[in-house]
Amino acid sequence: MNINSKKTELTYNAINSLNRLFEIVQKRRAAIAAEVGLTDMQWQVLEEISTEHFMPSLFATKRKSSRAAVSKILKQLTDKGLLDVALNSQDARVREFFLTSDGENIMKKIRASREDAILEIWMNYSEQQLMDFCEFNEDLIGSMESYLSKEK
Repeated sequence: MNINSKKTELTYNAINSLNRLFEIVQKRRAAIAAEVGLTDMQWQVLEEISTEHFMPSLFATKRKSSRAAVSKILKQLTDKGLLDVALNSQDARVREFFLTSDGENIMKKIRASREDAILEIWMNYSEQQLMDFCEFNEDLIGSMESYLSKEK
């Protein structure tokens, strides 16, 4: 295969940029979580509980984590007083998870910190730049998912 050297260089530069962006996003998530005394995974669990009907087994599957690891995080959050657990009134085998008022306050702080970053970073870009970014990312994601599905 004859590969254009300029395009190859640009491709590797794009991959490196994507890797740097991923690392920066991960560092920012860890910093936001640390601001409120949480790990990134604890934040993810709290966020999921606050926005959806949370099921630990599905969360573990989505995050490619073990059920035991998710149970450990749930216990940590309960011990910190950020989470309450109750049995479902219709099926006692099902546990329901709720944020305590402290948990809700933590989520408010996290959302405020994220909002500050969004205002300071993302809002400096034009609507066209943001649309182009989203369009390119969706196309790239589709290509990567297609490639991954061929590998299996």
